[in-house]
Amino acid sequence: MPALDLQDIKKTFAEVVAVDRASFTAEAGEIIALLGPSGCGKTTTLRMIAGFETPDSGQILIGGKDVALRRPYERNIGLVFQDYALFPHMTVADNIGFGMKHRGVARGEIPTRTADALARVKLSGLERRRPSQLSGGQQQRVALARALVTEPDVMLLDEPLSNLDAKLRHQLRVELREILSGAETTTIIVTHDQEEAMGLADRIVVMNGGKIEQIGTPQELYARPQTYFVADFLGGANWLPGRLAACADGRAQVDTSVGPISGRATAALPPAAPVALCLRPERLAVLPDRTGAEDYETLLPAEVELVEHLGANLRYWLKLTSGERLHAEAKNLGAPLPDRKAPVQVGFNAEDGIVLALPQDGEA
Repeated sequence: MPALDLQDIKKTFAEVVAVDRASFTAEAGEIIALLGPSGCGKTTTLRMIAGFETPDSGQILIGGKDVALRRPYERNIGLVFQDYALFPHMTVADNIGFGMKHRGVARGEIPTRTADALARVKLSGLERRRPSQLSGGQQQRVALARALVTEPDVMLLDEPLSNLDAKLRHQLRVELREILSGAETTTIIVTHDQEEAMGLADRIVVMNGGKIEQIGTPQELYARPQTYFVADFLGGANWLPGRLAACADGRAQVDTSVGPISGRATAALPPAAPVALCLRPERLAVLPDRTGAEDYETLLPAEVELVEHLGANLRYWLKLTSGERLHAEAKNLGAPLPDRKAPVQVGFNAEDGIVLALPQDGEA
């Protein structure tokens, strides 16, 4: 039995369908990320799980019991808000103990469980501080401890790292993953940040326009996207539009403006359909001369528009002779960088490209 099971959930606000028949499950201890752009329905889905919104139809089962019509306090849910929602007049210990007092935990147990929760989030010794005396990362961990200490059936995190700067966000993402995995609590995380979702989640539910586009592990979604939206939203993507010429055994040939190119078909493709070839930047080789050209099935002539030095990585901005622009990424190995407008070859193989149907009019 899944720890959480959403079945055909629908929610409408006036004329707007915010969530349209969404279904997914989360197993015990699994971390699920709801990922998508603003307005895709991910926050509304989280609010329905929490009990702040009631679905128009469908079921929300926690531990096999339908809780769709139960009030928030009737569900054993832990919630970490985007702004942490700590009580500024309370100490760290009092903030963590607050939820236990209102869930009938024996008074004598509260100090011990509070200390254990602080140890879990690596904040032991800060019990007497107030939120204003903590950094943003420490406040986030106090909010997490406050939610975990009540031993919820499901943890809900709403954009948990969005208020932090980039360096701290990366550091705390690793810590948050470790804490959640150690707690073995089923967790649902809402985020619009693809890197955050891919770093934290066991599986990702990609949403767009109120619908679920695809569900899978980070590796599955990145390597085998089923739709143009998923491929474009997760990771960098170059697109070469064209028309499907042939498709067999998972390999598709596309007639493009730079000639016929082969790629992988990760989803069904109608015959002669308008399609696009997705090329991930890290799968493109930039060859200043013909050295290594024999390793690639496809070579496209281009010129360098710009090379960005990003420390450990390099980003090439390239213009094909046909006019299309691509960007490629490579490790910075200390080799001399090509000059602006220098001619190069862009190399890749069929396995490096993903062929997907183009969105129809009105689709994202």
